[in-house]
Amino acid sequence: MCSQECHDTTDGGVRYVYSHHGYLRKVQDAVRGSTGAARDIYRRIERVDARGNVVTEWLGNGVTRRHWQDGRTGRARGITSTKTTTGDVQELSYTWDVVGNLTQRIDSRAAGT
Repeated sequence: MCSQECHDTTDGGVRYVYSHHGYLRKVQDAVRGSTGAARDIYRRIERVDARGNVVTEWLGNGVTRRHWQDGRTGRARGITSTKTTTGDVQELSYTWDVVGNLTQRIDSRAAGT
């Protein structure tokens, strides 16, 4: 694991930026453009909970995702993805059995559901 930053510049590559606690904070271009332009950001973690689960993240296409976890188990309960210009694009909910197997995943925004 990298202490602060890792990158793979094969075919341009990506750069992974970590917090001082070792949590992923950002995924972006590994190299700047020829003009010295800022690196494109593909994913930015805005907030994590005490377990290190992502709570809010921003994606490079303008989508913001909000994650909900079960406070007792830490398992995902749902993810809502929203684009500022168009509204909600995905609304996932998850159901688990008592031993931790995923038993159901529903996207209430998908056609036909």
